[in-house]
Amino acid sequence: MRGSFFGSSVGLALIVGAALGAVWTEPSVAQPAPSALRAPRSDVVVRGWLADLKASGVAVETASIDYDAAGNTARVRGLKIVAPGPAPVAGQPPTSGGQLAIASLDVTDAQSDKSTFSAKTLAATGVKLEAGGVAGSIATLRLDDAVLPQIDQSRFDPGKPFTSLVARLGDLARTSIGSVALGPVEISASGSPSLWKAAIAGLETKGLTAGRVAQLKVGRITVTRDESRASTEIAGVTLGEFDLTALTRIFEARSYISGATNRPWAVFAKSLEIGATSSRDASGVVRFEAVTAGPVRLRPFSRNLTPILDATSQDPQYFVTHKDEARAFADALADFAVIDAVELRRLIADDGTTEPKRQFAFETLTLDTVDPRSLNEARLSGVSLKDVDTAASLETLAIGRLRLVPPPASEAQDGPRGLVPIFGSIELGGLHVLKSNLDLSLAKARIETSEPIGVVPTRSKVNVEGLTLPVAALTNPQLRGFLTDLGQDKVTIGLEIAANWQDGPDEVTLETLSLAFEKLGRLTLSGSLVNVPRSLFERPETIGTVYQQAGLKRFKLGYRDEGLAPRALNLIAAVNKQPPEAIKKALTANMPSIMAPIPDAAARNQMIFAAIGFLNDPQTLDLTATVVAPIPLTTLVAAAAGAPQALPGLLKLDIGANRKR
Repeated sequence: MRGSFFGSSVGLALIVGAALGAVWTEPSVAQPAPSALRAPRSDVVVRGWLADLKASGVAVETASIDYDAAGNTARVRGLKIVAPGPAPVAGQPPTSGGQLAIASLDVTDAQSDKSTFSAKTLAATGVKLEAGGVAGSIATLRLDDAVLPQIDQSRFDPGKPFTSLVARLGDLARTSIGSVALGPVEISASGSPSLWKAAIAGLETKGLTAGRVAQLKVGRITVTRDESRASTEIAGVTLGEFDLTALTRIFEARSYISGATNRPWAVFAKSLEIGATSSRDASGVVRFEAVTAGPVRLRPFSRNLTPILDATSQDPQYFVTHKDEARAFADALADFAVIDAVELRRLIADDGTTEPKRQFAFETLTLDTVDPRSLNEARLSGVSLKDVDTAASLETLAIGRLRLVPPPASEAQDGPRGLVPIFGSIELGGLHVLKSNLDLSLAKARIETSEPIGVVPTRSKVNVEGLTLPVAALTNPQLRGFLTDLGQDKVTIGLEIAANWQDGPDEVTLETLSLAFEKLGRLTLSGSLVNVPRSLFERPETIGTVYQQAGLKRFKLGYRDEGLAPRALNLIAAVNKQPPEAIKKALTANMPSIMAPIPDAAARNQMIFAAIGFLNDPQTLDLTATVVAPIPLTTLVAAAAGAPQALPGLLKLDIGANRKR
């Protein structure tokens, strides 16, 4: 499968194995004892490498091997190493594991014993690699003051490239290199859907000791796709104080042998910085100033993943045919890594034109404590959006305690389950939207959820402050006309909701629902439903059954006037060309007729007196259900749809105006 991830990974793993073997395989040529007065000849050591490498089954060719006695330097020209390919698949021809070619390799002051190989310098030019549809080249490569562990080439199994590579990486704990410098680097690949190539200006490391590196710097990176003409350019990447042994330890067997209890965290990288980056394709361009992250911490997987990785390297369709393994792999990735903090600065995405008509931008995005399935907090600031007829800005947006959880069991499918996001809080502030006739602003909004069962929270709070929009933007023509007649050109809304579910009594309680309209009035609602079982949260698709058994236990509706009633009365008076007092008297006299459709006499009388009291002194109205036993929800819904005038009697409403609270 040319150009595929798996094919490339196998080939590159084989090349790495062969290359490491070329440098680190224990030579068969006898070396002088440490007490010898004269250092061994570097060319003798190099010939020993190549002989043992060839004996292990790897094809090795050289144009020449020369020796500079003055500098004790072996000079290898035209080195070519071809690694064996993976085990052949039935019905398919055998494939090569890839090849490594080095035009020139100089090794100075090489020494070797049964445990280590060392050299003052290893310098290579014209390095070329090919594997799995991927080709790469390195113009120059230099290692100074290198002390490398001897490695048995037989440990590299082409049929198990990831297992072999992990074993090789484990030897980094015995590796010491003063510095590494390489570049420029070019990599290219072909295959569907497009050709791509990458260029790296260079790479430098300092202070590799026992697998720990003081700093790694990668120069400018450019990636292009020929077919789509897409490109990405990164100014550079810097990794500070990172520990490669922390990476190898994630595969340690002791973690899953001990029942996944022995999984200590280790710092892989203290800091990561990605420089100014731009990415362009047919849809536009995305640019950002920088990304910083760290520390990055790793711990061993909860189970052995190397057999799965080996299998996927041999068969790209492995997860399709082994869905249980795919799920196990996804679950093992859930908690092996965490990044303490991430910050992305000054991102701009637009349509790529000189004067973009579409643009999205923000000043900063910060992430706190990120792992594969959770995020403590994400915070955006200085957000702006521009479209053809829309402009929007947002001062802040914060999401707290975000988690990705499996869906309810009844919805789970074979293979990896699609994860569902749940959050602890969402808060935004300073929103302003301009679109055609819409001028909307929002001072603040916050949603809080907690104590979820499955993916459904059992406690929720909502708070909205200062939602302002023009009356002309309202879609209901009657409401729009009424507010316009009142003289309102805009309306400002506030909202507060608090609700919870209790496990014992299976009861959903609406603690409060408050909807306020500035300079108009405020509606409040509270109540509770019983016979709402836990199963509804575990299996939301059972809502139809729950609806049939749920009942209304408490209900209270209130209204506090803040200017709407007198303004509405004045409007009616103006339309009828009468003074407001005359309208009041007429409504008072006709109130019994207005309430006549209510069949329950007690409720009807209370409604009449409450309406007259509020009409003459518009302060508050309260309606409270006084039922002793819960009323089936189905009964209430049927009454509301077919005979709403029966609801006051059905709920045994206690109705009053201007009561002291």
